[in-house]
Amino acid sequence: MTFGRLLEQLRALAFLLLCALLFAFPAAAADNDKVGAALEQMFAAGAVDTGSEAANARIAELKEFYAGRSFKPVWVRDDGPKAKGRALLAELKRSWVQGLSPKFYNTTEIEALIAATNPAELARLDALMSGAFIDFAGDLANGRIGPQVPGSENQMVRIDTNPAAFVEAAAEGGNFPAFASKYLSADDRYVRLIAKLAEYDRIGKAGRWPQIDAAAGPIAQGASDPRVPAIRQLLVMAGDLVPDDAGSGDVFDGALQAGVASFQERHRLVQDGNLDAATLAEMAVPLSGRLDQMRLNLERRRWQNVELGPNHLYVNLADANVRLVLDGETVGFFDIENVPELAETPTFLANATLLGDGMLAVEGSPYLDAIGGAGSGKTIEIAKFDTFAELIRKAKTATPDAEGKLAAPISVYVTYVTAWATSDGKVHFRTDAFGRDPKLAALLYGQ
Repeated sequence: MTFGRLLEQLRALAFLLLCALLFAFPAAAADNDKVGAALEQMFAAGAVDTGSEAANARIAELKEFYAGRSFKPVWVRDDGPKAKGRALLAELKRSWVQGLSPKFYNTTEIEALIAATNPAELARLDALMSGAFIDFAGDLANGRIGPQVPGSENQMVRIDTNPAAFVEAAAEGGNFPAFASKYLSADDRYVRLIAKLAEYDRIGKAGRWPQIDAAAGPIAQGASDPRVPAIRQLLVMAGDLVPDDAGSGDVFDGALQAGVASFQERHRLVQDGNLDAATLAEMAVPLSGRLDQMRLNLERRRWQNVELGPNHLYVNLADANVRLVLDGETVGFFDIENVPELAETPTFLANATLLGDGMLAVEGSPYLDAIGGAGSGKTIEIAKFDTFAELIRKAKTATPDAEGKLAAPISVYVTYVTAWATSDGKVHFRTDAFGRDPKLAALLYGQ
């Protein structure tokens, strides 16, 4: 299966819950009156607990939604869960593919009630499923760790996912793909990383990912080493070597050297094709560590919950890199020269409107004053800022006036991504220089 085909299938999987599974059957169905009556009693008694803090905080709105459909359940009937209710549970149990966890969505209690036939228990199940759906959809739309979480590195403004309005729109909307797509990350790299996470997970479960011993020291070109076959296998699985070109045996030959150079490029190491200590150390990272890294960066991708526009700067502090996009096309990449000074800079979005002295002034951000060169306050200093400024001056929609004011603002998105997938199907990893991955893991998974 090609990577493109896998990408299409996983995109469909990402939409599955939000599209096909959520169509509520007509409120006039005659096989859910008992559960409907139990739901009405629960709401009247103020005894509805959806298991979702977001939904419970706006329970009056959710009650209004259910009342508008005569309290008919969304996920169950009098004789048990609907097919889409069971499918919802299955999707929540597979939420790991999004880098999330089934424990976030009350799946244990939902599973305990899935065989229920008592109307009160089924009413409880319907409320729990609505709450789980609301939380899952909200997590996909904004990420789970928002600015309100102490210690969060995320300062993006969250999209409002009104619980009642969301469920109502999902139940009554006609064009579900169009409706659902706005709640998912606007960046295709999110879906790419889902694809690679699933692929790497399958390799791990099959026990095929090789273990590389870095402690045995570097391997010289032309030398024989018992680790070489495992290194060939790793490079093939990671997409750095085509199987037909991978060679064989335990000699560090030319074919292997080309794959090593590709591996080094994906990890931003010196691309000399040598199996030195730094390269072997990256190869020795266990697959479980790479899976964890990808899951954490799916969360960071979800924080990008808006389109960045045709003119923008994408700043990845973990990569020490700035990508300049003008008129929808990438026109240049630039290295950040003062990365250590930016260790406390969170993920945020702002606008840059003033160009001068090779520098863009960023407005409305408490984290950054300028990008492109020396300036007052906290600044991202990039290499070749004169070229950077000249590219902006030449852009059709970003040409500054005599005072340096841009005709249209350039969005500046600053993030910290240590793993991402590119359109060629390869995964790039970066060293967690700021030590943020363990902190995010603790917030996201309680580790």
